[in-house]
Amino acid sequence: VGTTSGESFDRDHLNVDAPGDDLVTQVAKHARRTVVLVIAPGAVVMPWRHSVEGIFMLFHGGQATGSAFAKVLFGDHAPTGRLPVTFPERNSHAIQPQSADVHYWERMATGYRSQ
Repeated sequence: VGTTSGESFDRDHLNVDAPGDDLVTQVAKHARRTVVLVIAPGAVVMPWRHSVEGIFMLFHGGQATGSAFAKVLFGDHAPTGRLPVTFPERNSHAIQPQSADVHYWERMATGYRSQ
């Protein structure tokens, strides 16, 4: 499953694209050991997360996405790395956009390097 995004706008919600949630739910009902492959630009909500055996998350994989997933699924490469984001349980747990214009008044004084 996955979700789409683009430059210069925020996603309206953190759900995967339709019919992803329904597809995973139905497959998990009938397949005892379901593993979900997720391609997304950031956090997504996964209401089915407790009904699947595993979840592989890949951010912006590029043209080698299929090969990367296959190598991990078939044990040719150990899944490594850290998730760069946290995943809310539902959309209401995420900060909702307030307007289309966001002003960063702190300019470059952000993060630990500005201290």
